[in-house]
Amino acid sequence: MFGNELVEIEVKFWFEQRTIPNDIDNLLKFVMDSLQKARIIDNDSQVVKVSMMKATGKANKIDLKVFRHFMVDPSEYVCNGVVDYEN
Repeated sequence: MFGNELVEIEVKFWFEQRTIPNDIDNLLKFVMDSLQKARIIDNDSQVVKVSMMKATGKANKIDLKVFRHFMVDPSEYVCNGVVDYEN
């Protein structure tokens, strides 16, 4: 799907139990390995940004979003919604 493009992921882990014993870094490793195994990405090294949380809820589930990472030219400054190319 994304081949070897750089990607960002947003993931939310929901658990029914009140206490969540799983370390969040281990949960993330599971998701990244799964993305690779499902051939959504070629390699988990393509993930350049991650936003994640774990919480209690009514069901055990994972909400996952994968986005293309767009490079921004650091020479472009945005000030009050206006792009300033001179600075």
